[in-house]
Amino acid sequence: MSRQRLLPISLTITAALLWGSSFTVVKVGLRYFDPYSFVLLRFAAATVVLLAVLAGLRKLDEFVSAFTDRYAVLLGMVLAASFGFQFRGQVETTASKAAMIVNSSVVLVAPLSLVLLREQLGWRKIGALVVGMVGVYLITTTGSRDNVTPETTLGNILVSSSALCYAFYVVLTRMAVTRRPHGELPLIAAVFAWSLPFFLVASIGRSSFDAPRIAYLVVGYLAVFCSIIPFILWTAAIRHIGALTSAIMLLAELVFGVAIAAYFLKEALPPPVIAGCCLVFAGIAMVVSERQTDAGENQSTANTG
Repeated sequence: MSRQRLLPISLTITAALLWGSSFTVVKVGLRYFDPYSFVLLRFAAATVVLLAVLAGLRKLDEFVSAFTDRYAVLLGMVLAASFGFQFRGQVETTASKAAMIVNSSVVLVAPLSLVLLREQLGWRKIGALVVGMVGVYLITTTGSRDNVTPETTLGNILVSSSALCYAFYVVLTRMAVTRRPHGELPLIAAVFAWSLPFFLVASIGRSSFDAPRIAYLVVGYLAVFCSIIPFILWTAAIRHIGALTSAIMLLAELVFGVAIAAYFLKEALPPPVIAGCCLVFAGIAMVVSERQTDAGENQSTANTG
């Protein structure tokens, strides 16, 4: 594997690890905030920190430029819609079903990247997709204790809408970074800023910010380590490895989430879940070992400028 390919792969896996840690941290935060206020605080804090960083780097003019970019507007709306549909849908469906549907968004990335980015799929990516999704199925449907949550068709439809929005978010991000070389920081700040009005509207009537210090430490962790840093790493990496490869690799987020929850929350890891984790990593290994010339990633870069 070339060093040019190793770096974006490492960045994507690191982003997946940080996002995976959010599952456990969010469980703690939800003891103090309702979901809509929680996500609003998370992205508001992340936006403020990013703007402070950009001001220190004297790149606020780049933020203003990115803020008016149509891709930033679309990404902000799609990001907010994805979170909104997911949080609302999880009220009416089981956590395991929601996790499986959301992670199935990788299946939607395949046709979108083929049509919008002209990325070549290839047998290895298709095989990795199938293996990874079998792993996701095993992880999310075995050993579940959330059967007390009623599962409704509406809940599953809402979570499916979240998965569709996330798939579009992946592809749109690939298109945006191609148009703005080395502008990840201002772009992400602009996307976060555009998402805030939608999070704010969703939290109206539910907002309650009277919480202990530990709750705001959780918000800070989510803002920096589960929003700013992983978004920067992932956005920088997707330019070089393509949308579908990136989406398959991000299935590791679920594996890391399960492992971290097992360690800190003492959640069980039955054999089928362990087998599912192994399959997810097997799928990732298939796309990681793929030669770049076969992946069609260079071609997709040329076609999305």
